[in-house]
Amino acid sequence: MNRRRIYRIVFLVVALLAIVYAALIYNNVFDYRSNLGLIRQSNSFLMDLEGLYSNLREAESAHRGYQLTLVPSFLTDFQKLRDDAFVRLNHLDSLTENEVEQQFLIDTLRAQVFRKYNIISEILKTAEEDTDFGRYELNLLKFEKDNMNVIRRLIDEIEKNENQLLLQRLERQQQTDRNVPLLMLIAVSVAILILIVSYLVTSNTLGKLVSAQKVLKESEEKYRSLFKRSIDGILLMNCHFDIVEMNPSLVALLGVDSDRRINLREVFIDEGSFDMFKDELAKVEMVAHFESKLNTTADAVTVSMSCLPVKDAEDQVVGYQGIIRDMTFLKKAEQKLVQSEKLAMTGLLARTIAHEVRNPLNNIQMANEQLMSTKVTDSDYQDTLKFCTEIFESNSIRINNIIKELLLSSRPKKSSTAKISIETILNESLAQIEDRIKLTQIKLNRPLLSKQSAIVNADKEQMKIALTNILINAVEAMEGKEDGMLTVLSGCENDSATIVIGDNGPGISSEIILKLFDPFYSTKNHGTGLGLTSTKSIINSHNGEIEVFSKIGEGTRFIITIPLV
Repeated sequence: MNRRRIYRIVFLVVALLAIVYAALIYNNVFDYRSNLGLIRQSNSFLMDLEGLYSNLREAESAHRGYQLTLVPSFLTDFQKLRDDAFVRLNHLDSLTENEVEQQFLIDTLRAQVFRKYNIISEILKTAEEDTDFGRYELNLLKFEKDNMNVIRRLIDEIEKNENQLLLQRLERQQQTDRNVPLLMLIAVSVAILILIVSYLVTSNTLGKLVSAQKVLKESEEKYRSLFKRSIDGILLMNCHFDIVEMNPSLVALLGVDSDRRINLREVFIDEGSFDMFKDELAKVEMVAHFESKLNTTADAVTVSMSCLPVKDAEDQVVGYQGIIRDMTFLKKAEQKLVQSEKLAMTGLLARTIAHEVRNPLNNIQMANEQLMSTKVTDSDYQDTLKFCTEIFESNSIRINNIIKELLLSSRPKKSSTAKISIETILNESLAQIEDRIKLTQIKLNRPLLSKQSAIVNADKEQMKIALTNILINAVEAMEGKEDGMLTVLSGCENDSATIVIGDNGPGISSEIILKLFDPFYSTKNHGTGLGLTSTKSIINSHNGEIEVFSKIGEGTRFIITIPLV
């Protein structure tokens, strides 16, 4: 039998005892009130009976006084007493409705009293007509005296019966009073049982409540921990898309104060994108993996947003909850994967070209060398031959260099890494383009990101090639600009060596940035489109990353990060 069933049985027993106790209390109180009423009735009856007897005696005195003095006031008193006697008889009659014997005696008494007053009235009538008492009046007086004796005996008997009734009623009242301790004992017992049951039920309920609260608190702490420690940004919004709460990840992503109340529209770069997000949410009541760019304290960040409405008991939308995932690293990984695939294709193409082009190219070079060694007597023909062979030689060398550069960009040679300061590599790279900087009259700005020296494992020559390619592009972007400024920064940031190369040239559009590291893509008239491809390949081989940020009319920044030793 489980605990709940036991509680139910105990509760039913206590409830039954309470009902029985209530019935006993009701019966005892009813008997008490009834007996009390009867006792009061008996006391009233005895008082009225005594008053009736006094009334009769006073009436007898009044009619005798009138007989002796013939003073009218005695007659008036007699009449009042007579009327009062019958009122008292009626009252006595009403108090004995349920007592048959008493009712019979009261009726007999009423007849005797009526008879008494008739005799007195006859005596008084005779006294008014004749002042001398005759034999008739004497007989009437004697009869009236006998009648009074009968009335006295009736009153004594009625009083005796009523006293017996009063004693019986007093005994019942005492019995009722004797039941009070028993009822109090029952009341105390029931109260104790109720207290015990209440304590058990309350303890059980409180135990369950405490357990439920503990489970709820643990659940709340668990989800609060998930909310706070989630890598993805989590936010709660009201119906107007005001952000009322956001977790630390989202605060860090947006770079805002956690206490500041902002609207989701404010963090969207494109309002049209926010309107599209809002319309989709209103249409299907759920948005999943909605990609957009958000404003942050640094730069625009690509995110994936999922959102659901929060509804109340009446199925009315009262707010929204959402998850914002930073897609920056995923996008970079996708770009790196695409770039790797492109480099792989470029490598395959380069090896094919190297195999298919170098053999004919070697034949051309050999033929050209033979022509150059041939002696010709005709001076005009000799000049023409020399001019053509020089063209053959220069273009063969150019084609061979292009093949080498293509092979290098697609599959760099094995690195010979060593611990080296990134500032050393950068200084040597700048020394290689020092003449270009002076010729174009560009100013060089060379601050440090940090005082700490950035030591990396790197192939010095390959890194110089990568940095030189970027530096040359920056210088060429500012050719003809009077206030050209080449900004080069280096130092340590977040366990990485960081190099920033920036210019204040015309800038690059976002469409071109997406193709910047693609093989054979170039915006220069005579460019091969392999310089930045080679740079990207070298940086990747050093487990580094390269990012490009640019604004039209303001300039371009290349940010390179390589893990520190």
